[in-house]
Amino acid sequence: MPEKTLAPVAVSDSDLNWVRLTEDAEICEGFRSGSDYPMPNLAAGFVRCNAGFRFSWEIPHDEVIYVAEGRLEVSSPAGKVTAAAGEFIYLQEGTEMEYFFEEDSKALWVCYPTSKVISAMKEINVRS
Repeated sequence: MPEKTLAPVAVSDSDLNWVRLTEDAEICEGFRSGSDYPMPNLAAGFVRCNAGFRFSWEIPHDEVIYVAEGRLEVSSPAGKVTAAAGEFIYLQEGTEMEYFFEEDSKALWVCYPTSKVISAMKEINVRS
């Protein structure tokens, strides 16, 4: 059977559905299963936060966060890391953590598997 070749997909800011978490934070999904995205097991999106915003939860999926603007500190029972613009943070499924945005920030998140991301986004939407 020949391999299926898919065209690249681009998403612009106007395509994104931003959800307000609080007065100081918004999150959006860029891609997820069922969309035109050619990788149904991977999800990605953005988060925008004002300086001083904190958010705690247990990560239900593996996640990579790329800080595009600002600074992000992530704390867990195992330790604390800080990433500035241009740096990554890796988080493992099941990590109890707290995000702390030291500055006004924008970050890209990429998560696996998609099924757990969809559940997490529903939980976030309910809390907002």
